[in-house]
Amino acid sequence: MDIFISSSLYPNKSVDFAINDAKSNFCKNIELSAPHIYQTNDALSKMLIKYKKNNLNFILHNYFPRPKEDFVLNIASKNSNTYKNCIQLVKNAINLSSKIESEIYGIHAGYLADSFADKNGNFVFNKSLNNYSDSLEKSSIFLNNILNFDKNKKVKILIENLFPFNKINNSLFCTSDQINDLMEIIPKDIGILLDLGHLQISSKFYGLKKEKELEKILKKYSNKIYEVHLSENNKVNDLHNSLDKNSWQINAIKIINECKTDEKIERKFCLEVRNEKSTKIKKFLDLLLSL
Repeated sequence: MDIFISSSLYPNKSVDFAINDAKSNFCKNIELSAPHIYQTNDALSKMLIKYKKNNLNFILHNYFPRPKEDFVLNIASKNSNTYKNCIQLVKNAINLSSKIESEIYGIHAGYLADSFADKNGNFVFNKSLNNYSDSLEKSSIFLNNILNFDKNKKVKILIENLFPFNKINNSLFCTSDQINDLMEIIPKDIGILLDLGHLQISSKFYGLKKEKELEKILKKYSNKIYEVHLSENNKVNDLHNSLDKNSWQINAIKIINECKTDEKIERKFCLEVRNEKSTKIKKFLDLLLSL
């Protein structure tokens, strides 16, 4: 099993600090994610290539590399400036992934409204939501444009399932049906990043059984799932807590791990935790290795 830990465990620290601490305390497989102190793409590239020579492995996720001027990444946005910023950020991520020979890059599927991040990093959405079908189309157009750019980079683009925020359906790609809606209109080369914590929140919100939702997703798209995010929550908020042996996700991991991917890319399992003690994280990583 290919196991990674997310650098989001170290918010607002330098990328260098996050890598060194993760390497020393957890593992050499690191998913680089937000938020970190800004560095130029050239500086990041040189640093990551240096670490690669010391047998560290990286994958990039969503809002990484961080842009100089912050914004909320929303590939379904109708705002021309946001769209332009999203295109540039994702192109930077693909370029960097290619340079460090990373096989995959996962991004969020998009939202039904634009938003900003408050001082705690929480998304605050516009009250007026966009039409669901229009938002699907916007995401599809974005992904087609990005895939054209990515053709020679050999980086597999993944779309991550999301969840409703603050008791409002303001995200795309939350349930098995919504995943179908987008997957049916985007290029076949696009894969899936399945976040089990997000699936738990969405299932509770829509009154669905999470195990049944997982079964439906795997039945149709198991071969397209190249990465799985693991974290625990209270079924309402995305808390990014660590898991224990009693979590439903343990059995889900076993089921997913039995499925093969379309291409010769080993599926990655990434522990995406925040505000957790090192001892608890290490305990779960050991549990993962024993599965």
